[in-house]
Amino acid sequence: MVTKEAASAVGVTPEAVLNVRGNSHRDVEPDFAVISVEVSERGPNARDASSAAQLIADSLREVLNASDGVRESNLSRLRVDETLDWDQATNRQIPTGWQAQLFGTATVEVGDVNEVIAEIIESGARISTCEWRIERTHPEYRIVRSEAVKDALHAAHDFASALGRDLGDLVSLSDPGLSSSTAGILVHAAKQAEYAGGAESSVEVDQQPVPIDASVEATFRVS
Repeated sequence: MVTKEAASAVGVTPEAVLNVRGNSHRDVEPDFAVISVEVSERGPNARDASSAAQLIADSLREVLNASDGVRESNLSRLRVDETLDWDQATNRQIPTGWQAQLFGTATVEVGDVNEVIAEIIESGARISTCEWRIERTHPEYRIVRSEAVKDALHAAHDFASALGRDLGDLVSLSDPGLSSSTAGILVHAAKQAEYAGGAESSVEVDQQPVPIDASVEATFRVS
């Protein structure tokens, strides 16, 4: 672009441009949920910890495979580690036992979330979070992006009008990208323990909308 100083030196009027940003936001009903699960068991030795965790893991896999509401599930391999605590008296770490763990996720249909969560907890596993998501091909993505472009255009017209200028051609349009941050809900440990213990009240997770945000940056000529 020609600078003001250089343009003046050669008798050329520098080009005037407007840089604007457009934004759009929508809350969309989720298409499915991703439930994070974990199994964690302790024991005095590696075998006991591993055996206890494996029983729960097998029960968890059975639940996930049998449920019609589960689209897919992914569980890690069982990991067994020695647990250590810091001993103030000796100023060193001392062994306290062994812990066996595995982690994973289950992709679940919206209408089956509470039932699947209940079955997971009954298996002995725990729920970390429940995240609501939408399909990558969801039509709202295109709508939100289009609204962001229109917002940028409206902003450009407003600025040009305030300056007493006419809005010209579009010079550039950039799209930093869409975001659809999922609403992750922590399933409280106390409620899980209450349900697993056979209490009358059940664990229920309220469905949450998924926010979609779009932002664009545009440059227009003005005259």
